[in-house]
Amino acid sequence: MAGGPFPAANNELNDYFVSAIPYLDTASGRLNIDAGHLSTLDTLYDNSTGVQQEDGWSQLYAVYSVKATVTTTVRNLIKTRKEEIKTLMRIIFGDLPKSQLTAQDRLTLNLPERDTEPTTVQPVNFGPVVSFEKIDNQIHMVRFQNPQTPNSNAMPPGQHVELQMYIGDAGLVEPNIPFTHYEDTGQHILQVDFDPNDKGKTAYYRGRYETDTGKTGPWGDIQNELIV
Repeated sequence: MAGGPFPAANNELNDYFVSAIPYLDTASGRLNIDAGHLSTLDTLYDNSTGVQQEDGWSQLYAVYSVKATVTTTVRNLIKTRKEEIKTLMRIIFGDLPKSQLTAQDRLTLNLPERDTEPTTVQPVNFGPVVSFEKIDNQIHMVRFQNPQTPNSNAMPPGQHVELQMYIGDAGLVEPNIPFTHYEDTGQHILQVDFDPNDKGKTAYYRGRYETDTGKTGPWGDIQNELIV
């Protein structure tokens, strides 16, 4: 499950962690949450060590969210810590006594009751159109457009964008572009920040739509832009 209760955009995910993780601490006795799991979750979320590779999400996000301090290393650490926290929270949520969850529990943790007749969102059969809203000093503002609704900024229902990227020499074409995952986002514009040593290189992008249950559509066309 790729999405579940977790927002796709990192700023929204941070807001979710800020609310949900302390809530789990407070409700741990009532919901019989495993103490070992909770201790590990707290450390992954908030752990100021002075060594970035060991810092928690909270410390890393404070650096990640500021253009002047974010680096490629921090972006990679944010991705790692995000997946570690999400994996552990899924384990904790799987052990929760569903019959004892209150309306406030479900609201704060984003765990709505299952529909008795759930409708599964299917992946779309097209990719997002990737373009550039703005090119600035060490910044690309990347836009995602649903080609089926060109007059709207909305994502297809129940979908977000999985963005992959590669930074390298100009003039590359598939299959010679070693794309790697950059970020999942539910927003139609995403700011991509670069390090000073990336200047003069070319950033290659491709995106696809993904449902909250992890089903994916096809990749859209590759776009590239010079890093200035």
